[in-house]
Amino acid sequence: MRSWNMFDIDRLCRALEMEGAEAVAIYRDKLSANIRNEAVYEDFVYEGIAAFTFLRAGFHVTIRESPDLVVMWGSSMLYAEVKHFRWKGQDEIDEHLLGEAVKAGCLVSYGDTVPSEDSAPCEQVLAVAKRKTPQYREGFPTVLVIASSSTYVIDDAIMPTTVAMINEACRTPAGAGLRKLNGLLLLDRNFSLAHRRNTWFFETDNAVSPLEERVRAALEGIRVWSVTDRGDR
Repeated sequence: MRSWNMFDIDRLCRALEMEGAEAVAIYRDKLSANIRNEAVYEDFVYEGIAAFTFLRAGFHVTIRESPDLVVMWGSSMLYAEVKHFRWKGQDEIDEHLLGEAVKAGCLVSYGDTVPSEDSAPCEQVLAVAKRKTPQYREGFPTVLVIASSSTYVIDDAIMPTTVAMINEACRTPAGAGLRKLNGLLLLDRNFSLAHRRNTWFFETDNAVSPLEERVRAALEGIRVWSVTDRGDR
């Protein structure tokens, strides 16, 4: 797993400034204040990675507290909330199982968190989307960025099912807040050679503030997330 340290603060903040991000000084203070808590610190690092990814795709970004990012495409504004899924115990199990399966030349299932965490991966992402509803703003599109360090559990394969669950929940009174959510932007640990991408946008069906077509196209056009111009991940 990647270890983020103070060098990364300087590199990430410098990269954000060079790309034109606003409020980088506030973000630097947030990173520095959490440097001793490795897990929380890494969560905040991914807010910057999400911002950099938007910037490199041609968006203008302001980093803030809640929601995490204000994102502009020309005169069109949307908000982005960032959730980092950390490396899980199930990832350790699956990595070992897959390694043994390769040696034995056989197939093995992976990514099932029900035995270890009592809920499926798609249910976990849905729970995050519901929990984040207070951060979704009325009158503007909102994207939930899912930054996944969970290589074998939280990936592009589960996202269509997750979005279908969000769409279904939107039709119930309890899920009304999810209608402020326009979609999930996945920053995946895995790079798909078949699709030449590790970033995917999955749009919901029932958002009260629909995306403009040009904004949708820009989100769908984001194919790779990175930290610097060198594409370090």
